[in-house]
Amino acid sequence: MKSFFTPRAAALAVLLLASSVPMAMGAASAPTTTPSAAEPADRTVVSKVTIDGKEIQITYGQVKDKLKLLPPQLQNAPFKEIFPLLQKSVGTEQIISYLAEKAGLKNDPEYAKMVAECQKGVLQKLFLDKEIEKRATDAELKKSYDEVKAAAPKEDEYNISMITLTNKKEAEDVLRDLKKSGISKFAEVANTKSKNKIPDGNLGYVRLGELPEAFRDKVKTAAKATIISTVVEISMPDPTDPNKKVTTYNIIMVQDKRPATFPPFEAVKGELKAAVGSKFAKEAIKEFEAQAKVELFTMDGKPIEQKAEAAPTADAPAA
Repeated sequence: MKSFFTPRAAALAVLLLASSVPMAMGAASAPTTTPSAAEPADRTVVSKVTIDGKEIQITYGQVKDKLKLLPPQLQNAPFKEIFPLLQKSVGTEQIISYLAEKAGLKNDPEYAKMVAECQKGVLQKLFLDKEIEKRATDAELKKSYDEVKAAAPKEDEYNISMITLTNKKEAEDVLRDLKKSGISKFAEVANTKSKNKIPDGNLGYVRLGELPEAFRDKVKTAAKATIISTVVEISMPDPTDPNKKVTTYNIIMVQDKRPATFPPFEAVKGELKAAVGSKFAKEAIKEFEAQAKVELFTMDGKPIEQKAEAAPTADAPAA
């Protein structure tokens, strides 16, 4: 459960890759799945698909709803950065849905069968979700929170700033100039030269486990308010082509080090509820099964003989 409290890990990877894939990632921003306060209205049309002369409008609300279906690690990416991918996905779904209806698949018996199965699955999920909601009280979640907090390792967190470049020679030149001018110029250089577009190059406080291995040890041994003495090369998968790698050259400054703080209960209550949901679901299912009589048969439909319990021996009296 330790991973629930390290949300910056995925965001850090996104920021590091932003320098090499500006078209795909754009300027980095604070990691959040929530659109900005000035977000468009849900009914705002964000794209149109025209097929067979028929126009299908796609709204901002439809694209935003698609976010809920993404894996957690992608939901942590800035919404505006993954918006184009979701927008295209919704458009493709509309095209396929239109063509499927045009082909008359709604009248296909297989379609009715699949819809019925989906309806049952949705009904079961909705029922279990409501059961989990009843059982996942604040008192229960607080118990889980206290257990995680007690088991959490004592570690430090580091305030990191970095300048990311795509040319090794340029990175070495920038590092040499910073060694001469001092750390006071770091933020200025980050804002003018760094490709990651992070304001002042500052990542905030992060734990060692959230950092790439390439400079984890260097950060751990560095003193406060110092720049790591060598350019750090980082290679990561290219988000536009998993078969390729993106290499960046990074100048890293450790601004501060302090004992890691544990997030307050209210800040992680939602994550805890999702994490312990399976436990409550199993408890509920066990109770539901106890209300019914279950008989098992072999694959050819014959009753399965229940094994009789062994009779107690003289040396082993019944309890």
